[in-house]
Amino acid sequence: MKNVVRLILVSITTQCSATLVGLFRDADTFIQQSTDIVVARCSRLPGPNLSVDGPYPVEIDILQVWKGGRQTGKRKIATIYPMEVGSLYVVTGSGGLAYDTDFIATAQLTVIPLRSGTDLKALQVGSVRERVLRVLHLRQAEVKRQLLELKREEELLDRAVAASEIGPTRR
Repeated sequence: MKNVVRLILVSITTQCSATLVGLFRDADTFIQQSTDIVVARCSRLPGPNLSVDGPYPVEIDILQVWKGGRQTGKRKIATIYPMEVGSLYVVTGSGGLAYDTDFIATAQLTVIPLRSGTDLKALQVGSVRERVLRVLHLRQAEVKRQLLELKREEELLDRAVAASEIGPTRR
Protein backbone atom coordinates (compact mmCIF):
# COMPACT_ATOMS: atom_id res chain seq x y z
CA MET A 1 0.00 0.00 0.00
CA LYS A 2 2.84 2.38 0.87
CA ASN A 3 4.37 1.82 -2.56
CA VAL A 4 1.05 2.68 -4.25
CA VAL A 5 0.80 5.92 -2.26
CA ARG A 6 4.41 6.78 -3.10
CA LEU A 7 3.76 6.08 -6.77
CA ILE A 8 0.69 8.31 -6.72
CA LEU A 9 2.58 11.11 -4.96
CA VAL A 10 5.48 10.89 -7.38
CA SER A 11 3.08 10.85 -10.33
CA ILE A 12 1.26 13.98 -9.22
CA THR A 13 3.09 17.09 -10.28
CA THR A 14 2.06 20.62 -9.71
CA GLN A 15 3.11 23.15 -12.24
CA CYS A 16 3.41 26.72 -11.15
CA SER A 17 5.11 29.68 -12.60
CA ALA A 18 6.22 32.93 -11.14
CA THR A 19 7.49 36.12 -12.62
CA LEU A 20 10.62 37.42 -11.01
CA VAL A 21 10.30 41.15 -10.48
CA GLY A 22 13.56 42.94 -9.92
CA LEU A 23 13.42 45.45 -7.10
CA PHE A 24 14.37 49.06 -7.68
CA ARG A 25 17.35 50.08 -5.53
CA ASP A 26 18.61 53.35 -6.96
CA ALA A 27 18.85 55.11 -10.32
CA ASP A 28 22.52 54.32 -10.91
CA THR A 29 22.09 50.57 -10.28
CA PHE A 30 18.91 50.62 -12.38
CA ILE A 31 20.74 52.15 -15.34
CA GLN A 32 23.78 49.89 -14.95
CA GLN A 33 21.71 46.69 -14.84
CA SER A 34 19.51 47.71 -17.78
CA THR A 35 20.48 46.32 -21.17
CA ASP A 36 18.13 48.70 -22.99
CA ILE A 37 16.46 52.01 -22.22
CA VAL A 38 14.13 53.41 -24.88
CA VAL A 39 11.32 55.90 -25.34
CA ALA A 40 8.45 54.19 -27.09
CA ARG A 41 4.80 54.44 -28.00
CA CYS A 42 2.59 51.43 -27.34
CA SER A 43 1.22 50.40 -30.73
CA ARG A 44 -0.57 47.09 -30.09
CA LEU A 45 -1.74 45.03 -27.15
CA PRO A 46 -2.59 41.33 -27.19
CA GLY A 47 -6.13 40.34 -28.07
CA PRO A 48 -8.83 40.12 -25.42
CA ASN A 49 -8.56 36.32 -25.36
CA LEU A 50 -5.03 36.36 -23.93
CA SER A 51 -5.26 35.52 -20.25
CA VAL A 52 -1.91 35.33 -18.57
CA ASP A 53 -0.55 35.58 -15.10
CA GLY A 54 2.85 36.99 -15.80
CA PRO A 55 4.45 38.75 -18.75
CA TYR A 56 2.34 39.44 -21.81
CA PRO A 57 3.42 40.56 -25.30
CA VAL A 58 3.12 44.20 -26.34
CA GLU A 59 4.14 45.81 -29.60
CA ILE A 60 5.89 49.15 -29.24
CA ASP A 61 7.28 51.70 -31.66
CA ILE A 62 10.72 52.72 -30.40
CA LEU A 63 11.18 56.46 -30.92
CA GLN A 64 14.47 57.02 -29.06
CA VAL A 65 17.23 54.69 -27.91
CA TRP A 66 19.03 55.89 -24.80
CA LYS A 67 20.96 52.74 -24.01
CA GLY A 68 21.55 49.45 -25.82
CA GLY A 69 21.77 48.35 -29.41
CA ARG A 70 18.09 48.51 -30.36
CA GLN A 71 16.98 50.34 -33.46
CA THR A 72 14.02 52.70 -33.72
CA GLY A 73 10.86 51.16 -35.14
CA LYS A 74 8.44 48.36 -34.25
CA ARG A 75 9.48 45.89 -31.56
CA LYS A 76 7.77 43.27 -29.45
CA ILE A 77 8.41 43.33 -25.71
CA ALA A 78 7.09 41.33 -22.78
CA THR A 79 5.94 43.13 -19.64
CA ILE A 80 3.77 42.70 -16.58
CA TYR A 81 2.81 46.38 -16.41
CA PRO A 82 -0.32 47.93 -17.92
CA MET A 83 0.16 49.84 -21.15
CA GLU A 84 -2.28 51.69 -23.39
CA VAL A 85 -2.18 51.90 -27.17
CA GLY A 86 -1.01 55.37 -28.24
CA SER A 87 0.62 56.25 -24.91
CA LEU A 88 4.30 57.09 -24.49
CA TYR A 89 6.63 55.28 -22.11
CA VAL A 90 10.24 55.01 -21.10
CA VAL A 91 10.76 51.24 -21.30
CA THR A 92 13.74 49.46 -19.82
CA GLY A 93 14.79 45.92 -20.65
CA SER A 94 17.01 43.72 -18.57
CA GLY A 95 17.39 40.63 -20.72
CA GLY A 96 15.54 37.33 -20.60
CA LEU A 97 13.23 35.62 -23.06
CA ALA A 98 9.44 35.49 -23.32
CA TYR A 99 6.97 35.53 -26.23
CA ASP A 100 9.78 35.32 -28.79
CA THR A 101 11.43 38.51 -27.60
CA ASP A 102 14.52 39.26 -25.56
CA PHE A 103 13.20 42.66 -24.48
CA ILE A 104 11.68 41.91 -21.07
CA ALA A 105 10.32 44.71 -18.86
CA THR A 106 9.31 43.13 -15.56
CA ALA A 107 11.53 44.82 -12.97
CA GLN A 108 10.13 47.70 -10.96
CA LEU A 109 9.96 51.01 -12.88
CA THR A 110 10.80 49.39 -16.22
CA VAL A 111 7.65 50.83 -17.82
CA ILE A 112 7.28 54.50 -16.91
CA PRO A 113 4.35 56.31 -18.50
CA LEU A 114 4.96 59.79 -19.85
CA ARG A 115 2.23 62.45 -19.80
CA SER A 116 0.68 63.22 -23.14
CA GLY A 117 2.33 66.23 -24.65
CA THR A 118 5.76 65.37 -23.22
CA ASP A 119 8.44 67.12 -25.28
CA LEU A 120 10.43 64.23 -26.75
CA LYS A 121 13.25 66.49 -27.91
CA ALA A 122 13.74 67.77 -24.36
CA LEU A 123 14.05 64.17 -23.17
CA GLN A 124 17.11 63.65 -25.41
CA VAL A 125 19.16 66.29 -23.62
CA GLY A 126 21.93 65.13 -21.27
CA SER A 127 23.51 61.84 -20.31
CA VAL A 128 21.49 58.65 -19.90
CA ARG A 129 21.61 59.18 -16.14
CA GLU A 130 20.29 62.75 -16.47
CA ARG A 131 17.52 61.60 -18.80
CA VAL A 132 16.43 58.77 -16.50
CA LEU A 133 16.47 61.07 -13.45
CA ARG A 134 14.43 63.67 -15.35
CA VAL A 135 11.82 61.03 -16.22
CA LEU A 136 11.73 59.76 -12.64
CA HIS A 137 11.16 63.32 -11.39
CA LEU A 138 8.40 63.87 -13.96
CA ARG A 139 6.69 60.62 -12.98
CA GLN A 140 7.03 61.42 -9.28
CA ALA A 141 5.32 64.80 -9.84
CA GLU A 142 2.52 63.11 -11.83
CA VAL A 143 1.96 60.48 -9.12
CA LYS A 144 1.79 63.23 -6.46
CA ARG A 145 -0.73 65.14 -8.59
CA GLN A 146 -2.88 62.02 -8.98
CA LEU A 147 -2.69 61.24 -5.26
CA LEU A 148 -3.79 64.78 -4.40
CA GLU A 149 -6.72 64.46 -6.80
CA LEU A 150 -7.69 61.09 -5.25
CA LYS A 151 -7.37 62.53 -1.72
CA ARG A 152 -9.79 65.35 -2.62
CA GLU A 153 -12.23 62.83 -4.06
CA GLU A 154 -11.89 60.65 -0.96
CA GLU A 155 -12.70 63.64 1.28
CA LEU A 156 -15.81 64.43 -0.78
CA LEU A 157 -16.92 60.80 -0.62
CA ASP A 158 -16.28 60.69 3.13
CA ARG A 159 -18.56 63.73 3.57
CA ALA A 160 -21.20 62.28 1.27
CA VAL A 161 -21.26 58.94 3.08
CA ALA A 162 -21.20 60.57 6.53
CA ALA A 163 -24.19 62.74 5.57
CA SER A 164 -26.26 59.81 4.38
CA GLU A 165 -28.55 57.91 6.72
CA ILE A 166 -28.05 54.59 4.94
CA GLY A 167 -24.46 53.90 5.93
CA PRO A 168 -22.19 51.40 4.21
CA THR A 169 -23.66 48.70 2.02
CA ARG A 170 -23.69 45.32 3.71
CA ARG A 171 -23.74 41.93 2.02
